[in-house]
Amino acid sequence: MRPAPITVAFLLFAAAAAIAQQPASAGRLISASELAAQIKDPALVILHVAEDDSAYAQAHIPRARFVRYRSVAPGGSDDLGAELPPMEALKELFEAVGVSDTSRVVLYGHPVLASRVFFTLDAVGHPRVAILNGGLEAWRAGGHPLERGAGTPPGDRRATFAPRIDPKRFA
Repeated sequence: MRPAPITVAFLLFAAAAAIAQQPASAGRLISASELAAQIKDPALVILHVAEDDSAYAQAHIPRARFVRYRSVAPGGSDDLGAELPPMEALKELFEAVGVSDTSRVVLYGHPVLASRVFFTLDAVGHPRVAILNGGLEAWRAGGHPLERGAGTPPGDRRATFAPRIDPKRFA
């Protein structure tokens, strides 16, 4: 049985109204200028996602922490890379780079890699995750500062994070 057109229209209107009422900070994309305005917020965690740390060492956003892509998409003998690592491994990874249950997390890096980490954090119930619109290139184009080198060791930023799988998010 298909829903009546009026029912579909009502549901679409209700969804649009709910989205419109969300504050801008609830968005899933953040601009370079918005990130620059929030960069000193102690609850902000910026994650640079890449295959290896060479691009991070060449240039990264101040306060950004490096996350190796394979730590959230481990692959394996079948090399699917679509499965989630064990929850304990994700807890350890995200706590080590400073992600807590209350952090505002902003991701950047290659769009596919950053999106995968976004999916992972969303799947394990982190409510405040966004992707930097345009990535490092947009940050650079906005004239914002860059850092070079290894950055702060991950252990210096440990936090408490409790990942919780939401079964409604999976097919």
